[in-house]
Amino acid sequence: MKRRIIKKKRETFIKIFAKAFAVAAVITAVFAGLLNEIIYQTIRPAAEAEVDRNIISVQNFVSEESSAFQHDSEMFLHNLNARLSMYTYLEIDIQFPTLRYLLERDEHIALSPHFNSRNKIAAVIVDEDNNVVAANNTRLQTIMLFRDNKNGEDTDRGYYICENREDIHEVGEMYRVYEDWTKNAYCYIDAIPESLYVNKKDRTFIPHKITLVKKKYKNTKALVDAEADIEKTETKEFTIDIDDKNYELMDVHTGNAGYSLHDYPYCALFNFFGADDEYVDAWANHVRFDEDQWLEGYQGNANGTYTFERSSSFSYNNKQYRIYVSADVDFKDPQLMKYYWITVVLFAFVAIILALLYSWRRNVVNKAGYAMEDFRRDLTNNLAHDIKTPLMAIGGYAENAADELTSEEDKKKYLASILENVSYTDSIISRTLQLNSMDSMGKVKKEKFEVSKLIDSLFDKYSLMLDEKNIKVKVNGSAELNADKALAETMLENLISNAVKYTKENGTITADIKSKSICIVNTVDKKVDTKNLKEPFVKGDAARTSKLGSGLGLSIADKAAYQNGFILNIACTDNEFTAEVKI
Repeated sequence: MKRRIIKKKRETFIKIFAKAFAVAAVITAVFAGLLNEIIYQTIRPAAEAEVDRNIISVQNFVSEESSAFQHDSEMFLHNLNARLSMYTYLEIDIQFPTLRYLLERDEHIALSPHFNSRNKIAAVIVDEDNNVVAANNTRLQTIMLFRDNKNGEDTDRGYYICENREDIHEVGEMYRVYEDWTKNAYCYIDAIPESLYVNKKDRTFIPHKITLVKKKYKNTKALVDAEADIEKTETKEFTIDIDDKNYELMDVHTGNAGYSLHDYPYCALFNFFGADDEYVDAWANHVRFDEDQWLEGYQGNANGTYTFERSSSFSYNNKQYRIYVSADVDFKDPQLMKYYWITVVLFAFVAIILALLYSWRRNVVNKAGYAMEDFRRDLTNNLAHDIKTPLMAIGGYAENAADELTSEEDKKKYLASILENVSYTDSIISRTLQLNSMDSMGKVKKEKFEVSKLIDSLFDKYSLMLDEKNIKVKVNGSAELNADKALAETMLENLISNAVKYTKENGTITADIKSKSICIVNTVDKKVDTKNLKEPFVKGDAARTSKLGSGLGLSIADKAAYQNGFILNIACTDNEFTAEVKI
């Protein structure tokens, strides 16, 4: 059974790039997955540490204040409530090095309720009876400092709170404005009091004249930068009048107004503090003292947030309490998504560029390989064609010479033709071997020699043919050439041989020798196409069966020129053929 040969299809650039693009897409998808895992593994310990920090902060407060309020549980719990609202916060600040290096700017990602309302934190304290005794609900509060009395003590100083009192319409409206403003990202609210109604007995106050200032920033970096420009400012003034003998009306000073601590009464850290009431109340409604019901850990939610929970116990006045801190962290935070997609897109861009470069290089290599395949095929076909013609002639002449009826005179003619064809075939094979041997040549050995003398000697070799065709030869100029002499001789001999063979009768051959070029010009009968003339077995005339030349001379000359570091250019007009060697 005859074996079927399947010709391998050649790859085009489009096919190569399609495969490379598919690989780049897969690698990008893997990178995107790994980057998502890196983000998760970076934020998770930071979130856990933030929850632990809040618990430790409460424990330290209890340790420091329990002795001061050993016999005043009500005041202790009051301060604990204020402390939870004021100092329980979620502020995860992450800097991914790749973001800075890729975008060439110092940018960080801050996960906080200030930037995204989906980031939340709740702190709830329950007693042994599962009563909520403290929580970090939103409260307007301050630390008030009064003028020292004669004994140098200020017994009324401490945390003062203004709860959200719906029985006083203006207070409820003030809380509603604050809640509405805080829904906007990149906003910070300042509360600036002028005067307050102060109840020193239960450490509460109600604003008399107060201004809320909403500051809108451009981005996260601007919000944490004290000197950043504010994008937008909005203010809302409130005046609240009450008639309650338990409250004393007094003008107050704050740092916001540019006062110092020596201006009494002084309100330090005056503002709204605490977390989202709805979120905190939800926790307060279902937490229990029994720690067996709670697992300290984290869990993913369907909306893309992760909840991180921690609990710890402490005692006060021989009574046990338990604190629970829970933080919701949005893993789809716009800042994270921006970083994630910028990084993925940049990676994909680099991957596509590399795919393009690979495809281009592969295509160049393939083209070179295909060109070599075509060259070898054409070389084999042309060599077979050029050898086949003289072999057929040799076979025909041999048969005629062997015929008994052939005369002795004709036999001599046939034998002469056989020898001529054998010589021609040997010439083709020798020149083909010479052409191939040039590809494996080692380092050339250059030497200086007079090129005009070499050209004169080469023309002398063809003196008989020049005389027969009545061709005039002119050699103009003289120059010293630094090259491999054997290669230079091969190059010039093939150029002169080509000129002698194809110059019309009564024509001329001119060799112009200069320091930077050698130009050989010969007259011709007609213009020939020189596009592929330096390729093996390509002849300028249509008569491929002509024994005038093998079509290897210019190929050998071009190879010899290249080995010496020269460039061979050929051109042809209707009257002249030019071969110029640029040195």
